[in-house]
Amino acid sequence: MKFQRLLIKALAPIVSIVLLLVGVILLRSQLWWAGTIIVLLALAVFIHSVRLLERSPRLPEEMDVLL
Repeated sequence: MKFQRLLIKALAPIVSIVLLLVGVILLRSQLWWAGTIIVLLALAVFIHSVRLLERSPRLPEEMDVLL
């Protein structure tokens, strides 16, 4: 369970950036509804990841487990 939480804390910002890029590509392709939904989802994932890191920042021991 602890490793899964560490993985979520490490990957959530990356996932939000990828979702944002996909949303922007969809918006530029004139797919307004899909692009807007993806960008809002990226925003929600990013906010959740920031709150998760504020509640429990990564410790050096956790970083050793991830690497």
